[in-house]
Amino acid sequence: MSESEKTTRPGEECVRFKKRYLAGLVSTLLVTSYPFTTAAAPLFVADDNHDSKVEINGGTYDAAYNKWADAVIFASGTGKEINARDITITTTDETNDNKSVFVENGATVTLNKATINSAVLRSSGGTLNLYGVDINNAMSTNIVSAAQNGFLNIKDSTINFLNGIYGYGLVTADGVTVDIDNLTTNGEGYFAETNGKINNSTFNHSSIFTGMASVGSTLTLDNTHIFNKHIDSNGRGGAGFSLTKKSNIDFQHGTIESAGKALEIIASEFTGNDLKISSMLDRAVEATQGSTLTLTDTEVGGTIGIYANASTVNLTDVDIRLEAPAASVVYSQGIWLLNTTNCTGTCGTAQLTRTNVETKGDTSHAISVTAGASAKIDDSVLITHGEKAYGVHIAGGNSSASPSVVTMTGGEITTSGKDSHGVLVRNGQMSKAILKDMTIANSGEYSAAMGVWEGASLEATNVTVNSSGLNSDIFYLRDGSALLRNKLTVRDSTLVNSQGNAIYGHGFSKILLQNSTVTAKGRLLTAYSGSDIQLDLDKTIATGDIKAAADASVTLSLLNASRLTGAVSGVNDF
Repeated sequence: MSESEKTTRPGEECVRFKKRYLAGLVSTLLVTSYPFTTAAAPLFVADDNHDSKVEINGGTYDAAYNKWADAVIFASGTGKEINARDITITTTDETNDNKSVFVENGATVTLNKATINSAVLRSSGGTLNLYGVDINNAMSTNIVSAAQNGFLNIKDSTINFLNGIYGYGLVTADGVTVDIDNLTTNGEGYFAETNGKINNSTFNHSSIFTGMASVGSTLTLDNTHIFNKHIDSNGRGGAGFSLTKKSNIDFQHGTIESAGKALEIIASEFTGNDLKISSMLDRAVEATQGSTLTLTDTEVGGTIGIYANASTVNLTDVDIRLEAPAASVVYSQGIWLLNTTNCTGTCGTAQLTRTNVETKGDTSHAISVTAGASAKIDDSVLITHGEKAYGVHIAGGNSSASPSVVTMTGGEITTSGKDSHGVLVRNGQMSKAILKDMTIANSGEYSAAMGVWEGASLEATNVTVNSSGLNSDIFYLRDGSALLRNKLTVRDSTLVNSQGNAIYGHGFSKILLQNSTVTAKGRLLTAYSGSDIQLDLDKTIATGDIKAAADASVTLSLLNASRLTGAVSGVNDF
């Protein structure tokens, strides 16, 4: 049964017969400039019982009824066609969701330079073309809708809610194909099981919901801008663009800005190039449940960056610059990768190439990799300004089946906040950092260039470190145990601390400095009470004192012409 089928009202047959008597004698009906007209049935019909083709030029028409079969323009059946130019469709009843256009079952309706006021349009298995159409609606939602494998083509048009209570401006579902170019709307765009393209368009929505949503759709967007800066009375922000149910989106050249999550990807794929993505209150990007996020040449801003759980992330030439939040925000990382839920295929991985991250908030790490996630970072610049804000934070969860591993090659890390770390790796054997061919600078008080905690491990090759913070350390090792020592291996590196210590050890640690130079204004090594530290210098030149607490144990080995300049106290072997 088609959407148009209905019970006929008494007398309606007569009205329609009178209107269509002449039309039934020809295959094409031409109507020019009707006066303002109201009817109890469609004014213009193209179907098997009426004209095959109707042409309408000018006129103003009343959408008086709220059944699709009573739309002002109604077309049904393959080959049936209605073309309307320079018309206006309005309604005297703005509260009744009245119908202006309905096309179904292979028919085509084309509006060219039309105005629709407070009435809605729909395609159900037909083709609806809107060219130069201005749609203004004071009350209704679902202003333009399409379903049942139909086609929706929009060009140079607007869909506008007038009363500030914004709903769905555009809704498609069930295999619809869309071709949208230069659409401006303040309604939400909702695309379910839809294919097609959206170009040169703006969705400037404002509600607690979403500016645009894709549910199982495959869409390409180009030069399109999505906004939703609504904040409700509880301080919650509206979302920008939401992808669910295996959506596949390719977005080139555009903007996603919102008060809430700007880009939310759930079990879907998103590829973006030359985008600006930002959120005022929430994550700029959230990818979960086996999603794939690929961004190139993109700017990410706001106060919280990219969050990816059990998903795959690929970033190339991406700049992430986060401001300090107005209030304390937990986990306001530039990029946070984790792998806490099951997914199919490779999950919880990231490849970051020339990805530059700068954060200003306290505890706002540039990159955090936790709970079994892993990342490769190449030729990237990471900068943090806040207190306890780390350049790279690595923490393997106790329940994770795979380790949290970061390999960073090239680039640089700079931190300036108190108690900050260039790289901190923690939480046991499930956590590891591998650093190559890069520089680290830390200038905050009590900061460290590299931290190894709780039995984790760090390997650094050809790394240059400049530590300059008051009471700072090049390496800070703590909370290793006899069964799970911290492991630090440094090769071919130059390590300098102009204000503090080279190594501060608390707990059990094994340290190898090979073919390197290390210089500290303070001590080379401070071993805290109860610590057990093995320090091997191999082909290494070290400057600084070694001081161990009375109940600490330090084993020092100088191998292959290594040299130590400094006082030694509390060391087992020398």
